[in-house]
Amino acid sequence: MGDIDVVSAQTLCLFFPEKCTELTSNIKTASDPYSTELAALVINKIQMRIMTDKKNTHLYPEKSAAYYWKGIRPYYGQDAGSWMPWLMQSVDKFVAPPPPVYNSPEWQHQLQMTKDALEHITPEQTKMVVFWAGNPGTATPPGVWMVFANDYMFAQNISLTRILLVRCVLAMGIADATIAVFNSKYTYWVKRPFMLDPKIITVMPTPNHPSYPAGHSTISSAAATILSYYFPANKAEWSQKEKEASMSRVWGGIHFTIDAQQGNELGKRVGETAIAHQEK
Repeated sequence: MGDIDVVSAQTLCLFFPEKCTELTSNIKTASDPYSTELAALVINKIQMRIMTDKKNTHLYPEKSAAYYWKGIRPYYGQDAGSWMPWLMQSVDKFVAPPPPVYNSPEWQHQLQMTKDALEHITPEQTKMVVFWAGNPGTATPPGVWMVFANDYMFAQNISLTRILLVRCVLAMGIADATIAVFNSKYTYWVKRPFMLDPKIITVMPTPNHPSYPAGHSTISSAAATILSYYFPANKAEWSQKEKEASMSRVWGGIHFTIDAQQGNELGKRVGETAIAHQEK
């Protein structure tokens, strides 16, 4: 006895209730009371977690001065930094360093690097920009990293127990990276490149949240760090994918180089925390 499909389907029903009938239609729970009871225990824990998150989640206060980022309300991820972390003790310990002062010469340097990257983008880089964009109908960056991990583990014939452990740590690490990066974004409210130069035409649409640090960089760095720990033989490929994800946002004119650099550093710290948590 034992079928994780029951747990998976009922968990998804919590987040996609309109598809619950479809999700559970092919699962035979009556013949497996063990799986059904296990699912009930897991679902209860998840529901408690959701209630706690809803109670504590709040929007970050908006900064309204002219030199701050301003998008279209509602802003994407404005509450994400307040979510309860999985492996980080506190998001307050995972904040990117303050960006350069607005109107400092450094921002003109950053802007020029973004414009140069966009002007000299290659066809291969354009493909990377589109691949990592995470637009509707495609996998988001967290989903892409889960696919990378799945493909590698299946190809290496990794045991199911090991697969579930790695997926669990990877998912929690990515979730914490998301919390950390949005906490930093809505701490600093840094403008996007096109807001400093309206002539910039990005390859893909610019997301509706502040620029610094870069979400793709933070998430990908955390994921690559975790996967390199579990599968060091493939570290070079994880690192290459991390660089592609990070730089794709600069090539496409969506981010400054400093956004990517600080996102990489922040994601690495989150990934290392996830690893240290497992070693305990």
